[in-house]
Amino acid sequence: MTRSKSKYDELHDRFFTILSTKAGTRYERLAALVFKRLHEQHAVIHDFKLIGASKVKHQIDVLLEIDGKSRRVLVECKDFDKAGKPVGLGIIRNFWAVIEDTHADEAFVVTCTRYTPPARRYATAKGIKLAVLRVLEDADWEGYIRSVKIQMHVESGPRIERSELALDRAEHDRFVADLRTAGIVLRIDGQGVMFRDIDPIFLVSKSEKLQVMHFLRREIESEVARQRHNAVTIDVDPQKWRLHCNNGSLIRFTKLTVQTAAPRLHTMEFEVAFDRIAELILKGLATKM
Repeated sequence: MTRSKSKYDELHDRFFTILSTKAGTRYERLAALVFKRLHEQHAVIHDFKLIGASKVKHQIDVLLEIDGKSRRVLVECKDFDKAGKPVGLGIIRNFWAVIEDTHADEAFVVTCTRYTPPARRYATAKGIKLAVLRVLEDADWEGYIRSVKIQMHVESGPRIERSELALDRAEHDRFVADLRTAGIVLRIDGQGVMFRDIDPIFLVSKSEKLQVMHFLRREIESEVARQRHNAVTIDVDPQKWRLHCNNGSLIRFTKLTVQTAAPRLHTMEFEVAFDRIAELILKGLATKM
């Protein structure tokens, strides 16, 4: 069953509006757009009337004017999608008559199907270039990547599993008071304590003052690198360091120990699929332009 419209008519009308009902006009316009994309610096004209040496007016499907009008390139377009037939010798021979009469510098025939062997031989003899401009097909993906499957293995860094803080009663009460003044809710009950990055709680020595979580992460990274273990224990020296909350007192502690858990390995899999890279593909084009 013959289709009512060429697929190139349908492709054209998805992007552009045209009133013409003449067969092949939309394919010519698509070809003109492709040539313009390839030669943006030159003039590309669709449906041009060119008078030859014989004084006969010729209809040119697509005309390229290279470097002004110093060189003219003629393009003959044949939308044989519905018929499914190849371009034969007669079409190439008739086009050659136009090329000779107009003294064109270069010429192309463009179709969406194929060319017969005699048409190819004649075109080669006359220097006419043959090209195929057609829709992209599944076979054209050969040699190209259509999708990529990615498997990622992500290992989390050492994470604090447990922190233990011990203070004598007087220091405990002073520290809790300082926390309350700063508006910090921190549970200190001998069963564990969880510091947060946002809290203004610091470890202070004679030469350093570091936010407690920054300090602990630094020590953990150093210990992991030194021992090359996945899980480590950090004991903060109570003789060297004091706790300090906001503008409160320096607080002595008897024990501050942090234990880390072994890193976890997470596996993620996903696929990246690529959509078609073009609506049309142009093959067999060879030109000095």
